[in-house]
Amino acid sequence: MTNQNDIGEFADYYSYLGTEKYLYLPTRTAFPASKVNNRTRKGFTKWLDKNRAIHSVTWAPGLPTIIENKIAVKTGWQDKRGAHTLNNYIPPTPIDGDPADITPWLDLGAKLWGDDLDHILNWLAMRAQHPEIKINHSLLLGSSAQGTGKSMWLQPLRRAVGEWNFSEVSARRAKEKATSENPWLGSTILLISEVHDLGEQRFAFYDATKDWAAGPPDTLLVRDLYAGAYHIQNTVGVIYTSNHKLDGLYLPRDDRRHFVAWSDAEVEHAGETDEARTEFFHGLQRWYDAGGLENVAAYLATRDVESFDAKAPPPKTDAWRDIIEAGETTEDNEIAEVLDYMGRDLFDDEADIVRPDAFTLNIVKREAARCGQIDLIDWISDPANNRKLPHRIEKAGYTQVRNPDAASGRWRIGDDRLAIYARRGLSLQRRVEAARDLVRAEVARARRASLRIVA
Repeated sequence: MTNQNDIGEFADYYSYLGTEKYLYLPTRTAFPASKVNNRTRKGFTKWLDKNRAIHSVTWAPGLPTIIENKIAVKTGWQDKRGAHTLNNYIPPTPIDGDPADITPWLDLGAKLWGDDLDHILNWLAMRAQHPEIKINHSLLLGSSAQGTGKSMWLQPLRRAVGEWNFSEVSARRAKEKATSENPWLGSTILLISEVHDLGEQRFAFYDATKDWAAGPPDTLLVRDLYAGAYHIQNTVGVIYTSNHKLDGLYLPRDDRRHFVAWSDAEVEHAGETDEARTEFFHGLQRWYDAGGLENVAAYLATRDVESFDAKAPPPKTDAWRDIIEAGETTEDNEIAEVLDYMGRDLFDDEADIVRPDAFTLNIVKREAARCGQIDLIDWISDPANNRKLPHRIEKAGYTQVRNPDAASGRWRIGDDRLAIYARRGLSLQRRVEAARDLVRAEVARARRASLRIVA
């Protein structure tokens, strides 16, 4: 008969109820009953089901391995007496390095990031010291040239946060598996590499990853091939890397989720010849192996971050502005011009432009004809552009507002059922009010037009 005092070396096993799997705590690996019973003793898993059961799984830095009397749910935590939640977060091992001996690493960082280095160091140190705190923006670290050493420069970060708390995934896989298989979200650092050649998928990639870069949401749904689906606190810190500034990551003009540092350093900073550059990076790796990794990890674990506001929007760098402007298509500019035209004061050319609270695409086409944007009318009318339109409208600062009184969500104006778009900055209630105001105004306009025709 197995009892609590007689499980000895098998004390690290827990039953994960509802999955028919059993978790080995040191590695958080899930095993079927047959494997556990073969490793321990016959019938051991039945004893685990009764005496050492886990009711939910999460990833929550700063909390104990077994979180008692709570269940991780979509809204955060639910109190449940007698429940046990397994925390998949494993802290890094103690760091024993000299934080003052980091000159090779710091010199390379200065060559790569220049004036942006200080913000990057604060961000990295905050991740190392407070993985339980969500930094409300990600980092985009890019360079025009390949082989400058930016990936190598990030190596010590793995040691600082714990190798097992550092995940890496390509941009394409992150986009394709964002909601179907995304165990990497349970990480202190998520490095999304190779952000390039996404084409029109750039918009979908931004939509798929924007919730990872900043909160809300306060929780994320993790889908793991082996552990199933479970909710975690949204504390992941995202770093994007790219060699493509203008056709890599898409950012909307109102973006507050990304700090962009772009290196214009050429590979020559590591040496004038291929042999010299090879020796430079080999030398840096030797320094890492001789204790440099531990030194940088110690530096990040002790750097003063008291003045770093993790919830504040990031500074807007020149590289950030370059990406914003590169994402502005001809259609974006034409839509912006029409909205500005609609927001002008007919009687005061000096007055500020106040864009409309709401509009339909029919109104945009009508106003585009008035201000001479004929190409925009053709572009909006082309069915091939139907999937692009929501992104263009979102970039202009508007979002579709559903009609709460219609199953289709559309608004009736005359004989048509149309989508209405309202300013994103408005509350949901105010968006609905703006849509209703627009319907009334359009109906009144049509009535006046009809009376003029009759007259």
